[in-house]
Amino acid sequence: MINEEKLRRYLVEQVVKLRRTLADLTGAGQESAQADRLSPDRYERVQSVLDAVPAFIAYVDADERYRFTNRPYAQLHGRSPGDLNGLHVRDVIGRAAYERARSNIEAALNGRAVEFEIPFGSDAHGQERHVHASYVPDVGEDGSVSGFVALVIDISERKRAELALAASERRWRTVFESACVGMAIVDSGGRPEQTNPALRRFLGRSEAEVRTKRIVDFTYALDREESCRLFDELVQGQRDDYRLEQRYLRPDNTVVWGDTAVSAIRDGNGAFEYAVPMVMDTTAHKQAEQSLRKSEAAYRDLVMHATYGIYRSSRDGRLLTANPALAEMLGYSSVDELLAIDMGRDLYVEPNERETVIARHQTQDIIRDVETEWERKDGGRITVRLNGRPLRDALGELEGFEVIAEDVTERRRLEAQLRQAQKMEAVGRLAGGVAHDFNNILTAILGSAGLLLADLAPDDPRRTDLMDIRDAANRAATLTRQLLAFSRRQVLIPQRLDLNALVTNAQRLLQRVIGEDIHITTVLDPALGTVEADPGQVEQVLLNLAVNARDAMPDGGTLSISTVNVQLEVTHEGWDFQVNPGVYVMLAVTDTGMGMDRDTQAHMFEPFFTTKDAGKGTGLGLATVYGIVKQSGGYILVDSEPSRGTTFSIYLPRIDRTAEPHSSAPDEAVRGGTEVILLVEDEHLVRRAAQRTLERNGYTVLTASDGEEALAIFRQHEADVDLVLTDLVMPRMGGRRLCQILRQEGKTVKCLFVSGYSERDRNECRMLEREFPFLEKPWTIESLLRKVREALDTTA
Repeated sequence: MINEEKLRRYLVEQVVKLRRTLADLTGAGQESAQADRLSPDRYERVQSVLDAVPAFIAYVDADERYRFTNRPYAQLHGRSPGDLNGLHVRDVIGRAAYERARSNIEAALNGRAVEFEIPFGSDAHGQERHVHASYVPDVGEDGSVSGFVALVIDISERKRAELALAASERRWRTVFESACVGMAIVDSGGRPEQTNPALRRFLGRSEAEVRTKRIVDFTYALDREESCRLFDELVQGQRDDYRLEQRYLRPDNTVVWGDTAVSAIRDGNGAFEYAVPMVMDTTAHKQAEQSLRKSEAAYRDLVMHATYGIYRSSRDGRLLTANPALAEMLGYSSVDELLAIDMGRDLYVEPNERETVIARHQTQDIIRDVETEWERKDGGRITVRLNGRPLRDALGELEGFEVIAEDVTERRRLEAQLRQAQKMEAVGRLAGGVAHDFNNILTAILGSAGLLLADLAPDDPRRTDLMDIRDAANRAATLTRQLLAFSRRQVLIPQRLDLNALVTNAQRLLQRVIGEDIHITTVLDPALGTVEADPGQVEQVLLNLAVNARDAMPDGGTLSISTVNVQLEVTHEGWDFQVNPGVYVMLAVTDTGMGMDRDTQAHMFEPFFTTKDAGKGTGLGLATVYGIVKQSGGYILVDSEPSRGTTFSIYLPRIDRTAEPHSSAPDEAVRGGTEVILLVEDEHLVRRAAQRTLERNGYTVLTASDGEEALAIFRQHEADVDLVLTDLVMPRMGGRRLCQILRQEGKTVKCLFVSGYSERDRNECRMLEREFPFLEKPWTIESLLRKVREALDTTA
């Protein structure tokens, strides 16, 4: 091999020799003809040697000017040999390159040899060029420096190789660190020098723990001997790699399986340097294998005892195999009896349906969620959902099918019921929202009408108009209450209730409503249990059902009301819904009227649906019944056929407590007071009507349009305010938050909440109704004054 240092010294000596030859020529001038003859020979000999060297060589004098360059150096700068002599280095290599090399030039001219590497432009292909430069000073015998020899070698290829190697090492390191397979580099003793995160996770150990032992020490004891033998053979050169599946032991004594492959890395002489083991976690695979064996062993038992129908059929429609569940689903006494049928003729309701299914899956590898109708042995129809796969021969031709058949008849019926319930819920939300807005409007109308009536003399003719306004508003209020009942967004006040007593008390009212041509009979269970419900709402249910029955019996008839205790299970034959199992009290209302067909029954609980002539009903009677029953935690069932009458059966949960007495005694006279009331209401008309009503009855009223304004007013008049009368939901701050803040600040002022029962009010009302006095919109002057008085007179 060529010694690079010797070569460098040789080249430098030749350049210095050449430089001195040039100096001799210059010094001789024209004095020696013999020198003229000899000098060219010496010059050309040295020049030819340096031009042939694959390096860029130049001699730079003390003024930083070129005195000699070889051909490669001149060509590097686009010049011919000799063209650079006398030019300054800066003017040849450029200012930027000169500034990078300047310190090294100065060092060489100061007599110090320097070596360095710098980028040096780009080659013909646009790739960055790197050079290695050696500056060797030309020092005379007296120690003076005449210049220096620049020996520049293009190291671009080596630099690119170094960069490629560094990139390769980075890639290897990235692969090593991010691999999902455990990897390590181990020495000849089996101890790891490096491990990747995947291996440490697999072993359940830290890097420090792993490096304290041999990799084999982490294997399961029974597998260790074989692992050691194979590794020794690897180190000794008897094999270059090996692979085995073995168990490893984690610190918590968990045994995991690893597919281990180990390869030896050897030097140029074949001597062992290190080994690279790679471990893939096969624990899940092992567990899957065990599960598969168990699954295969249990497959036939699973098929035979499956609750879904499972079968294999031929292309032409013959059942090849089937399980008992399929036979039971289709009403056959045995699997053998089922296998005798023809699927296309005896199974599919539409004979062409099977061919359609086959055509659809000719080119597909899976049958997914195909629904069709099958016919049972007894002629009944069921809806089935098919999942499976086509069976093909070696040529890919369709042979038959493997299919799981699920009877989804009940599910589809329940989904239809759910869609109906969702439709009812959507309509209910709309109805509740409309009712809430109406309540605010009606509150202002009723309040203003009441104030005007109070101002007029008893014989004032304008009283009739005002009373018509008030009555119309009351009818509208009743309508909104029905909407709220249907939408289940009104607040009920449930009590322990005896339905027998309620029916008995309401019988006279019902008779007046339905007329004398309809006879009322009752069959009441004397041992009837107690329910928890709002008595006023249950009376409303009775009244609405009675009115519905009256309209169904235009020529008279009988209205029967009965009660009885019943035990309900989750499902009942003929019912299309499920219930919470338990003991219930049933209230049944039966008429002998015209009855209803199925289409009418499908829509009867929808708001505004009616079969009556225009102007003879709002279409909210049964919708209100439905909403009250559902909100009371009960169920309602209808049994009706055209010309055979109708029975509404209401089921309310029975409770083990005695009923509370239900009284409808007339209210005492309403009285006012002299207390100070902070009235908080965001609706201007409602706020003004309430303020005028309270002030006319002796109260002092402070008003605010939202909770934040009310809070500021209260803090100014804290000592004076006796009651905060506030709407629940308002912009910026609602009534509940307002009273919470007052309680947090230690204020003991009383609060009375008002609500028109919007969707947002609903949950608020449920939480607050038992803790604070509550006033429902639309209120009348009497109800407002009564609730205010009750709130003020209640002990805090």
